[in-house]
Amino acid sequence: MHQPEHTTIRTGAGLLLALALVLAYVISVAPSADAATQHCTDHTTATKIEVDDDFVNPTTVSVTDTRTGAMMDVLVTITGASFSLESGDPDLTLDGATWCIKSATLAHDGTGTSGVSASTNKQGVAQDISYLVLVSVTTVDPTPVQNCNQSTTAGGSGVTTTVHEIGAAGPTSFLFAWEAQNVPDQFQVFYEGVLLHDTGVVGDAINEGTGSATVTVPAGTSTQVTVVVTGPSGTAWDYVVNCPAGTVPTP
Repeated sequence: MHQPEHTTIRTGAGLLLALALVLAYVISVAPSADAATQHCTDHTTATKIEVDDDFVNPTTVSVTDTRTGAMMDVLVTITGASFSLESGDPDLTLDGATWCIKSATLAHDGTGTSGVSASTNKQGVAQDISYLVLVSVTTVDPTPVQNCNQSTTAGGSGVTTTVHEIGAAGPTSFLFAWEAQNVPDQFQVFYEGVLLHDTGVVGDAINEGTGSATVTVPAGTSTQVTVVVTGPSGTAWDYVVNCPAGTVPTP
């Protein structure tokens, strides 16, 4: 039996409509290209190191040290799918870091002073790093640490640096007392890399550089202050970083 031509046309139009509806649904639920690609975020408060034609090993970048709150130089080496970090300050050692690496379409957050790409190809081989975002680092300072309420005594010329545990993070305050005796010395107090108090050069045969001051510590995360004493040849001095009110020195 011969089918009317207009019926065939209506049937074809129906199939086209059904296909269009299916295609529209697939497009609406399919992830976009941007959604399928992961990225390291928060570049505004971190340092991004691109592995491009201009990249050389090692590259020096400036990153926040969480221990001191100050910026410090870090040497970054990126080779293929792995990277490593070293301190750019010979007096400091990197103890850890927070970072994110991007390889192919996969971003990978991590901690530590080295890392390897988490993105692999079909053969299971790690893919080269496209960029590294270094958020922060933490250092270890070999400078000796002394508890508050303990006298620090030394003699001889040069610079003496001592870290003092005061048992409280800023904001707080403590009494700093010094004795330069009869040879002039300079006493400086720092917190998270910021100079809080500077006596200038004090000490002579009359007043022997005896003095004290209340040092105000601003808001911060560290519970330690650093005292730097600079003296000439033949000097002898001592000072005390007293504990803030209500704190107890660590045994």
